[in-house]
Amino acid sequence: ILSILCTAVITFIPLPSPYAWMAFAGIAMMGTSCFMVLIWAMVSDCIDYQEELSGKREEGTIYAIYSFCRNASQGVGQGITALALAWTGYDENLTVAQQAATVADRVRFTTGLIPFVGCVLCFVFLLVLYNLGDKKGDETFMEQLNQKKKGKAK
Repeated sequence: ILSILCTAVITFIPLPSPYAWMAFAGIAMMGTSCFMVLIWAMVSDCIDYQEELSGKREEGTIYAIYSFCRNASQGVGQGITALALAWTGYDENLTVAQQAATVADRVRFTTGLIPFVGCVLCFVFLLVLYNLGDKKGDETFMEQLNQKKKGKAK
């Protein structure tokens, strides 16, 4: 939520100094960095959940799908970045002084908008899609996994 707020500030509020912009952007990126660590725990949860549903533990399949989606989204992200830069009117053949007057404002806007949209989407997807079951079922499943590891599973 803090990342959403900070990216909203740098996107929609013209800040008086670049240092204020960097402070808000830094706080926002710390939040997204925490998500990058959290994603690995989520992959493990998905592997356990898939085993609970199917009775088979297929880490390779889950991780391959995750890796494919991550690589595909990085490619899409690069395309979106190129389109955003084109939208700003930036011309690589011109110097900074020769750029159109609106370029700087549009670059500032897009460098906040793209992370803002990403943070909102991650937040919504975590609330809506990342529901792996109830707590009672999780406890039962964890007991089954522990028994299986000890060789006592049926």
